[in-house]
Parts: sequence; structure tokens; C-alpha cells
Amino acid sequence: MKRIMILISAVLFCAFCVGPLSAQDSIMMGVEPDWLPPEGEEYMAFNFAGFATVDMKEELLDGQNDLPSFYDEERASFDYRTAIFQMFVDGSLKKDGKYSEQEPYLGGRYIYLNDAYVAIDFDRFDFKAGRGPHHDVLDSPYSLFISSEDIPVLHAEVNYSGDLFFYKTRWVNMSINSAQIYYGTDNLTDPTPGYPDGRAATDLDQTYWLDKGMNYKVYGFNLGDWRVGFEDVVVYLDRPFDVDYFLNPLPQYFLQLLTTEGGVPWVQAGNTKSMIGFFADVDRGDWGGGAQFLVDDINLDILPWVPDRSFKSKVAWNLGGWKAFNFGTMGFHHAGATKYTFQSTRTIESSSDWGAVGYVDVPYSILPYEYTYYPVTEYEMKSGDQMPVYYEDMYAGYKYGENNLAFMLDYENTLFAGRPAEFKLYSYFEYVMNGSKSPANPWHEYDSPRNPDIEEADWVLFAGAPIEHIIRVKGSARKKIGDFTLLLEMLAGYVFNGAKLVSVPPNYEDYTSVGWDEPKIYVPQNGNHFPVLQFTVGFNYNWQLQ
Repeated sequence: MKRIMILISAVLFCAFCVGPLSAQDSIMMGVEPDWLPPEGEEYMAFNFAGFATVDMKEELLDGQNDLPSFYDEERASFDYRTAIFQMFVDGSLKKDGKYSEQEPYLGGRYIYLNDAYVAIDFDRFDFKAGRGPHHDVLDSPYSLFISSEDIPVLHAEVNYSGDLFFYKTRWVNMSINSAQIYYGTDNLTDPTPGYPDGRAATDLDQTYWLDKGMNYKVYGFNLGDWRVGFEDVVVYLDRPFDVDYFLNPLPQYFLQLLTTEGGVPWVQAGNTKSMIGFFADVDRGDWGGGAQFLVDDINLDILPWVPDRSFKSKVAWNLGGWKAFNFGTMGFHHAGATKYTFQSTRTIESSSDWGAVGYVDVPYSILPYEYTYYPVTEYEMKSGDQMPVYYEDMYAGYKYGENNLAFMLDYENTLFAGRPAEFKLYSYFEYVMNGSKSPANPWHEYDSPRNPDIEEADWVLFAGAPIEHIIRVKGSARKKIGDFTLLLEMLAGYVFNGAKLVSVPPNYEDYTSVGWDEPKIYVPQNGNHFPVLQFTVGFNYNWQLQ
């Protein structure tokens, strides 16, 4: 009993004081993911886990599907590894109300695939493919090019690691053969004149999501304790996979220019979204740190010979570090992104592209290549109720998306090391500022970059809406007892001017007669203050067969 009280006291103390070293999965399903057995040996294990959570969460969307305040999760995984081959499958049954159950016999639970992949490792060269989380080259809770959230998606990657140079190319599926339709295309009634080609609204019914894919590349150099390098991402439409972007080692920004700009016989139809940036990190054993910088839709209008563009710089940044002390490891992280970063940019204003290959006849976004996994901010449950998509589950890049500043202080330690009472502890304190976010609707409530937020600014942050302030602390403890691991986790916080998903009225400067339902945007609401509380207990059992 005394040891249990020590464990609970430590979690509560850290939950209200300090925070975790990096974005970690607090539910460990077996051994570390990068561990491989020695040459000639095999490792095989099943893991079984169960969790119970009390969750107090505010509604993001008026009239949304009710979320339970208490829910459970059952989880199981299969883990097989040799020195050169890995196979891993990890799935859950969840009852948190987030998605609809697949079958009635599941009792309100839905099946969720956390991770499933095969990997081949040849020391300096490795290949991995499957449906599961994927990560940025920079290990940070605020990574920019790939979200630090564990979002399972179909992907494949090839990595090379040399003494001086390392290289990564990764394909990620964002949409293929979708049964979902673009927002507003199921609610068209009266014929509406004013479209570029003279069609009525009733002729544009049921527009399904275009196939969509992305490719992520890293070019890096090992310089002693330092790594420095270049990252770039390209998002393309009308195809889920593009072999040229995956196999061609040319940086994708230049490959985009080479393949999509006219005046050459090999030009491709459609358009792509490109983001580029740089990273650097250092690991000195007892301290380390890293930084990233991302530019979205680079225009180089700071150069004197480049004409001024109607849209301004869209950038994101991330920096942080950690230091090991005799009482544990502490770290600090900061990141931010300007307004409009990660968005698509084309509306009906670009009328010359209306009806072209790779575009869709949807006035609010005719080129929906936003850097998100979904082109909507809500979806319909099987019950008919609407459910919001939380933006942390949506952004393919920086988890908090555009119009944001975030700060984190974190802490990690193993307490009572080498003793029977040993357990792992991590926790964090975080402060987040959010303006409005519009991942699925270009230019927020406007139809073009010709709007008051942008015209007089080199870059835009927190313009046009109140600011949401989020303060939260989280603590988590894991205690290993034989083949069992026990988990205790607590998150508490408070939100000021909490955001809601709100409707945007149609606003088309050159097409005033066009009426169209547009995707809702996340907008902070003055006076919408509320607490946040989540408490989880759970266990994991590791059954090692080999």
C-alpha cells in the first residue's frame, strides 16, 4: 500500500509541476520499437492491454454526437523481429464515441488499427511499409513536417544511413477511392447561376474526394554530434501515389517546377503543394536540442527582382532542448505557425482552372491540396449525428496547425532505479495560444488573399478573431511487475476563449450569385471558458514466446 501511495503522489506532484521530454506513447505495447535481436535470433511476443478513462471534454460542434465521460479500451498486438525482418500488428477496441462501431455485436465499440507494418533492415539501408504512425526526422513534441501525433496512415519509406550522409523518401496515402463527398455537395437545391461555365448548382451534386497523396524527403549530414539537413514535402491530387516523387532524388520543390509548369512537352496536368525547410539537432549525451523551419508556398518576394505577391509568407518554426540532471531530465520546447500555413489556396476566384484535371468544381476550394488527411472538419456518424474532426487528428504536419504559438516544459525520470519500487515517470506543463484555424476552407471567411488580414502585413498571426489560451499539465507513471506493466496517467487544464466549429457564409467577390455551404472553421469564442480533465488507469501483459 505504501508503494502505491508513493506512485500516486509522484504522478500528481509532477502533473501539476513539470512535463515530458518528448512526444511519447504512454501505452507501451512491448519492447522499444527500434530494438532488434542479435544476428541469428528471433523475438516473438503477444501483448494484451486494457485501459479505463474518465474524460471531461467540451463540445467543439453544436449538436455533435455525445461523448461518454467514461470509456474503456482493449488492445492487443503481435510483435515478430529478427535482425533483418520485422512484422508488427497493433489493434484496439475503443468505446470513446469518436467513431461509429463497425458491427452491432461490438457493443458500441469500434475497431481501430494503431499500427501494422513489415520492415526489412540491412544495417545502412531499410524499407518499411504498412498502415500506422510515421514520424519526422526531428524527434520533438512540436515537429513541423510530420505531426508528432500517432496518426495511423498507409505509407511506405526507404531510408539510407551513411557515416556522413543520410536520406529518406516516404510516400503517404491521404485519400484513395473515397466514399466521402466534399462539404456542401449533398445540399444543393435551387439552380444557381454565376459559375464560370454556366452550370447550375444542381449539376454539381455529390462530388467525391479526389485521390490524394504526399511524399516526404530528408537530406541530412552527420557532423559529429550534430545533424543538419533539408526537408521537403509535396502534396498531389488525382492520384494516391506518384512514382516520380518517391523514386527521384531531386528535391521535390524543383521536381514540382519541372513537371507541372507549362512550356515543355512533358508537363503534367493539375498542380501540387510544396513545403520546404531545414533542421538541425545535437546530442551530447547529457544534453541536446534541435530546431526546424518550414516555408509553405515559397514565393521569395523578399528578393528585389520578384514582384510582390498577393499572398505573404506562410511559415512555421520549432526549437527546443533538454538537459540531464541528477534528479531527472528536463526540457523546453517552443513552436509556432503563421495564419494560413498548411492551407490550400485556390477558390472559384481562379476561374481559369474550373473543371480542369486535378481540380474539383467546389467554389470554396477548387484545388483541395491542404496539408491535412481530410478535406473536411466534421463527418456524419452512422447514427446520423455530426462529429467534429479535432485538428490534432487532421494536420499531417505540425499538430496544432496554423495561427498558433506553443510552449512546453517537460520532465522525465526513473524513480527508485534498481529497487523493487522502480517506475518510470514523465510529465509536462504546456501553454498554447490559438487563433482561428481553417484547414479545409482556404482563406478562412474570405475567398482570396485580397483581404484585410493580409494586404498590409508581411505575415499574419492571431488576426481577425479572439485568442484561445490553453493551460494543461500531464503526468504519467509506468510500473513494470514481471511481464506486466501498470499505467497511471492524469491530464488537467483550463481553456480560455475555447474554440468552436462555426459556419462561414459564402463570400465570392467576382461571383456574388454563387451560394454554397462551406466547411466550418475553428474560431475561439470570447467567454467560452472551461476545465479539462482526463484520468486513465491500465495495464499491459507481455507474453514472450521466443
